[in-house]
Amino acid sequence: MTIRRAMLCPACVMLAMAGSVAAQDAAKPADAPADAPAETSDAPEVSFRVGGFGIYHFKSDLDKNGDVSLSRAGGEVGVNIPFGKTVFLDVAFREEASWYNFSNAVDLGGTDSPWDGPLYDHRLISSLFVRHNDNWSWIVAGSVAWSHEDSSASDSMTGGGVGLVTYSFNDSFALSAGVSASARLERSARIVPIISIDWKINDAWRLSGRGVGRLANRGPGLALLYSPNETWTFGVGASYETREWRLDDEGVAPDGIAEDSRLPIEFSAVWKPSKRLSLTGTIGVDAWAEYSLYDKNGDRIGDVQADPTPFVGIEAKVMF
Repeated sequence: MTIRRAMLCPACVMLAMAGSVAAQDAAKPADAPADAPAETSDAPEVSFRVGGFGIYHFKSDLDKNGDVSLSRAGGEVGVNIPFGKTVFLDVAFREEASWYNFSNAVDLGGTDSPWDGPLYDHRLISSLFVRHNDNWSWIVAGSVAWSHEDSSASDSMTGGGVGLVTYSFNDSFALSAGVSASARLERSARIVPIISIDWKINDAWRLSGRGVGRLANRGPGLALLYSPNETWTFGVGASYETREWRLDDEGVAPDGIAEDSRLPIEFSAVWKPSKRLSLTGTIGVDAWAEYSLYDKNGDRIGDVQADPTPFVGIEAKVMF
């Protein structure tokens, strides 16, 4: 892992400045600090969670030659530890695997398929939430990730962190500000300023940077949520997400870097039959997607964009 210099990511900044990162979901790639638990009793208890997801992006034509489809699957285990009623420590481990099916993608490295996969992402995330008083709270989070096709952990490791301060004007509206920083494989670090809102419009409607089902999603976003009752929540929103992996020592870019950036727009429905179980179904479209290939020194070999394509996904979470 090499960090050469700090730079701003224009797409991330634009989304963040638009209020698209929730206070609990702002880490990128420290990757989604856990929600601050509600004060439901005088003696909060340690809670555990297990989740899993699967998502399929249908075949999409590339802007020059060829096409690609994509499948992802993964899961999370986590624990939330309260220290009194105002301090919470959350630790989670996430696993994700991605399978790309390229065909005739000769403009991305000169071969039919620039990488074979599967591509793995292993991620350890820790976040500390502190509620100072009824108005002020803050969160700090950090993550370390190993993202690779088939390479050593040292060659595929990155890390990141976020600091965020939230001011709650009332029970319905909160404003957050902070900054996140993340290392990238063989390239400049990414530093992103964060401005976020969380607005409970009424008992049913909410505007939030946190989408409906986010275990399968990494990155800033904005969603409009509708909860007609305690069992169902519906949401429509958009987000920006990017992933990278260290490639193996074969192929057109030995020990190189694969990168996937996209802008999904999605509609999700969450069924929560109890406080301990939730099931989420998602349909949507990748409004924009770009695939990039770099050599082992971080120099760009090629990139292509993909036409908009639909995707479907499912996610399950259990709390205990």
